[in-house]
Amino acid sequence: MEQLVGEYQIRDAELTSSTTVTKERELVISILAYLKKGGGGEHFVASSACLGAFASRFSTRTTLGAPPCGRRRR
Repeated sequence: MEQLVGEYQIRDAELTSSTTVTKERELVISILAYLKKGGGGEHFVASSACLGAFASRFSTRTTLGAPPCGRRRR
């Protein structure tokens, strides 16, 4: 996230909620605004490409066969 803040030159004054997210920069601002206020929320993201671009910046791990939390497999 720090890299994205620097890349998009996001400033504290911009950390407000927009009604619709159409670009990756707006998505990052939205997430940071929620972190700043200490709570969550929902936004309509009008561009799946925006979500894909954001998600591709992070590593993922796929696991198979994990039992539900707190349950043992027999």
